[in-house]
Amino acid sequence: MKRRFGLTLCGLFLAAGCATFTGGGSHAQRSEAVTLVGTIEAIDPEQRLFKVSGDDLSVVLRAGPDLRNFNRMEVGDRVTLEYYEAMAVGIADPEDPGTGIGEVMIERAPEEAKPGMKAFESLATVVEFLSYSDETHIAVVRTESGETQRVLVPQEMRAFAAERRPGSRIVLVVDRALAIAVTPAE
Repeated sequence: MKRRFGLTLCGLFLAAGCATFTGGGSHAQRSEAVTLVGTIEAIDPEQRLFKVSGDDLSVVLRAGPDLRNFNRMEVGDRVTLEYYEAMAVGIADPEDPGTGIGEVMIERAPEEAKPGMKAFESLATVVEFLSYSDETHIAVVRTESGETQRVLVPQEMRAFAAERRPGSRIVLVVDRALAIAVTPAE
């Protein structure tokens, strides 16, 4: 239920960003969701690292400052980690000044609970399109601050990039969500 709400929230933010695009068919989008469920096999409290092993995957994660109650984590505890990312691009409205807008929301576990957190981040900005290579799938854009960046274009967005001309203004919306829950070993 909570996961569905979080993913729905991300979808609504993404849809709101797509609604600001001009013209029909002049946008592209992609999304990805990853879930890892596993057991804590090792903990390094000094470095705030913990190793989680699932079906056929083991990863070492670093607990950032927003993961409260790290000291309550125990070897054998179950961990569920869910990550969602959505990206959309489109032709920017000519009236849009291009000012980047970002938002971050974080919910941490209560003091007395096992470690856990939910976080959501959204960024919307306008960039100037400079070039795109069909061979390397690299686009070059200029940000609001004037910085030039090279970006590997995901497959779902390559047709959009190939149709752009130097000087085009593109609105970019990126939403990310992360949830971590730790439950006691059974």
